[in-house]
Amino acid sequence: MSRFTWGLLALGFLAASCAPQVQLKTLRPAEVDTGGIRRVAVGPFEIMGLNERLQSERNGQWTTQPVQLSAAQKQALSDQIRAQVVARLAATPYYELIYTDEFAALDSDEKLQAVIAAAGYRDRQTQAVISGRVWIELVKTDGAMPKKTEMDFVAGGRSDLSLSVEKMVWWPYKALRGNLTLELKMTQLVPTEVVAASIDTRRYAHRIGGEPLDFLDQIRNVAQDMGEGGGEAEESQFNVIEGSDQVLPSFEQLTGILAASVATDFIRKISVTESRQALSVATGGDQRGKLLVEAGAYGMAIDRLQQVTAQAPQGDDLYNLGLAYEASGEYGLARLTYREALKLQGENPLYAQGLGRIERMLRQKPRLRSQLSDKGTK
Repeated sequence: MSRFTWGLLALGFLAASCAPQVQLKTLRPAEVDTGGIRRVAVGPFEIMGLNERLQSERNGQWTTQPVQLSAAQKQALSDQIRAQVVARLAATPYYELIYTDEFAALDSDEKLQAVIAAAGYRDRQTQAVISGRVWIELVKTDGAMPKKTEMDFVAGGRSDLSLSVEKMVWWPYKALRGNLTLELKMTQLVPTEVVAASIDTRRYAHRIGGEPLDFLDQIRNVAQDMGEGGGEAEESQFNVIEGSDQVLPSFEQLTGILAASVATDFIRKISVTESRQALSVATGGDQRGKLLVEAGAYGMAIDRLQQVTAQAPQGDDLYNLGLAYEASGEYGLARLTYREALKLQGENPLYAQGLGRIERMLRQKPRLRSQLSDKGTK
């Protein structure tokens, strides 16, 4: 792909990100039925595997040294990951977090399951316990990247002699990469049953220094980052070490970031969650109606666009009217309006996305209503 084509792609991504949008808040039902469970405690997080290594390179010679953590450091790491789960569980209004150390004091998931099976616990308020197991691998690198560079020398005076000399340049860099695998489990106490379980891995990569990126590489990175969207918690950054105020994150910061990502996904699995979506507004049609939608004046936008579409229906006006209905919670009317827009322009992807989104929400509505009723929330 040519440099010009990459430039056009980058401009296309930037143009898409600048399109008018509205922010809508929606509720999503839990993936796992946890009906009847309201009061939840957080138990132990067992460190099953921990592999930390320090790699360094000098004059082409690599050395690798394992880093050993003490029992106290491992416990602190376990407590930190547990705290990430506690924070996200406390943030949802659909569970009551029971702050007790009885279950967390157990040093393994095996012991926790044995205590639950034998009903050997004192706290009778708790209905379920969340516990976990952790595997961590981390590699720190301190090295230098060789690169052949042409250096031009021009003779002074009367001579026009010029020379190009190839020289090896060493670009120093520091890097950090690793992954965290976190297994999470929700165990109901009475009756004893594992109601939800998941195991997820997050990867991370960060580099400071190294050979500076040229313009083409920068464009490719921008296009790749914007195309991937929200994938695994992974970063990659290149900066000159000298004069840079950026530093690599600490071991504790890194594990906290990755554990928080996994814990957030698990809470979405077991609880009703609130999400915010940035939805594109159609740019054509009646401009006054479009501006009302962008401003969040959905009632006024509905009045305006109803009049406009009754006189001369256009695809963009119908889509924006459906968007206003959706933002107002009128999902049935939104579905009908999106369908009318698609009848006029059947190949418009924006209209198809709106219709697909609404139909998915309507399918989820009975399950969402049931789950909110189970948690005592309307």
